[in-house]
Amino acid sequence: STQRLLRGQPGTGGGGGGSYGPTNTGRGNGGSGVVAVRYQIGNITATAKATGGNVLYFNTPTFGKVIHSFISSGTFDLPAANGPLAVDYVVCGGGGSGGAVSEVPNHGGGGGGAGGYRTGTTTIAPGTHSWLVGAGGAASRTTESPGGETRLVASPTVTIAVLGGGNGGGNPAPTNKGADSSDTPT
Repeated sequence: STQRLLRGQPGTGGGGGGSYGPTNTGRGNGGSGVVAVRYQIGNITATAKATGGNVLYFNTPTFGKVIHSFISSGTFDLPAANGPLAVDYVVCGGGGSGGAVSEVPNHGGGGGGAGGYRTGTTTIAPGTHSWLVGAGGAASRTTESPGGETRLVASPTVTIAVLGGGNGGGNPAPTNKGADSSDTPT
């Protein structure tokens, strides 16, 4: 449906669409963020070394890999016998909502910004880690909101975090401007 196209898709950190048209319809919500980690296993018949999230297996010509993906907050549990664990990661913040509408027809709001995005490698310490996945910003006829922060906790001293995207500006501007986002999470 058209309404579905206005929303950021879950697990993408995409921003929501702005309002539009003679009746100022729309105002899409931002998509939730995502945390995904990938690590090598001996082959596809081997088992995952950790639990948590949606677990996917795939083969390469010489070895297998496991991916744990989270599109909502959850826990990643790595038993001491299997850690520490070297992983590749993707961390994405929630997308901002589209801008609220104007009282004037055909003066819609702007689209929301995408959530922050980081990739890299790190080592996850054994234990149970709570991972926060930022929600997409919620939109309504009169308000908008930024996306939420996403955090991957690898150990007591290592946290990889990104901010959510800024919300789209509403109308009339400049009193209803969009929100800023930065690459410096709290």
